[in-house]
Amino acid sequence: MWRRICWIFRRRCGRSRCRKASIESSLTYCTREGEKQMATLYEIDEKLANIFVTPEGTAVDGSTGEVLDMKALDDLEMEKWSKVDNICRYIKNLQSDIEQYKEEVDKLTARAVSAQKKLESLKTYLAMHLEAGKKADVPSAQIRWRKSVTVSIPDENMIPMCFMKQVITTKPDKLAIKELLKAGKAVPGASLEERQNLSIK
Repeated sequence: MWRRICWIFRRRCGRSRCRKASIESSLTYCTREGEKQMATLYEIDEKLANIFVTPEGTAVDGSTGEVLDMKALDDLEMEKWSKVDNICRYIKNLQSDIEQYKEEVDKLTARAVSAQKKLESLKTYLAMHLEAGKKADVPSAQIRWRKSVTVSIPDENMIPMCFMKQVITTKPDKLAIKELLKAGKAVPGASLEERQNLSIK
């Protein structure tokens, strides 16, 4: 993953607006123990950074990351556009972190699925080579059997409809509703709302 971060950094450094943003030269690196450490891509003013790195119960909720006290930002003595610039830098750092976290989640999920398949395969192997119902003890574990009853259905098409469950999920079709509202037609319980969506690039 660190190679991808370096690639992202190099791309950003090639843009003029990133050079103006005083990008910190330190990058993600791996220690000898193989631990990955994320570095800050954009320098943040220390006064603003301290607001987001605080003990539990102050400006930021440590468990959710939510800014609890916007007054802390309002009271920060900093020129308006300097504050805006630093907040944008912090947002970009968070965007970079989120991308890395998602990549790690995907990798860990794949590993968990693979490990589960190996576990089931090895349990099947043991079941095939041990006497069913007979207890066994080895230094690392106790091997026990538990009876269970399951329904085998090789072909669902042969099951009568009276034994079939019907699952129905309903939710508003926002796309269809939007088209009707834009055409000037009324839809009970729905209305169009114009919003300004903030974008940080």
